[in-house]
Amino acid sequence: MKRPPASLDDLLAAARQAPPRADAPDDDAPLPPGTAVRIAARWAATAPLPNRARAWERLSYVGLAVALVLCGIAAWTAPQHKTVAAAVEDDLQLGDFLDADFDATATTPPF
Repeated sequence: MKRPPASLDDLLAAARQAPPRADAPDDDAPLPPGTAVRIAARWAATAPLPNRARAWERLSYVGLAVALVLCGIAAWTAPQHKTVAAAVEDDLQLGDFLDADFDATATTPPF
């Protein structure tokens, strides 16, 4: 990996030595006392969802759970071929069933 240009190194060194901006928030400052109480009070003061919205939300969660269960069951019980040769053989037999003129001999690709 090649080294970055010297101008980039100079820029990074200057950025490390620069004083913090005056309008930048101080991340290490503790929150004033009672902040958690004010946040919890604001959350508790909000109006609850109407009954229709609450019912729709619960119905969508139930629908999601049912869809996940059904997809899981379908994936678990789906027939699986043990080998690739068995899958190819099944495909060839299906082709013979669908079309009487189907040539089921294995051929090499033209390229």
